[in-house]
Amino acid sequence: MKKKQLKKLKQQAKIIQVEWLRSLLSEEDAKQITIDNVSEYISEQTHTFLHNQLELLFMSDRWVLKQLKRNPHIKTYKELETLFNQKKKAKEELWMNM
Repeated sequence: MKKKQLKKLKQQAKIIQVEWLRSLLSEEDAKQITIDNVSEYISEQTHTFLHNQLELLFMSDRWVLKQLKRNPHIKTYKELETLFNQKKKAKEELWMNM
């Protein structure tokens, strides 16, 4: 991926992370979160072990960037959340059928 495209995706990832954190907090606390300090509130841990597989943590920098690379049309947290819920349902159905 080209540097310019990657830079835009990283900026978009920060914006999405800010939206996500603000949706979890009260309005008063949400005002404190900006693009500049969002990395302080996000966990430094990037992976988790689930179903005998190592997976990226939800909303970590790497996870968001990976989702944006696969789906460059995503611009907001709501769109990302919808996509995540669809994939989650598909995974659950797969595990139930095994």
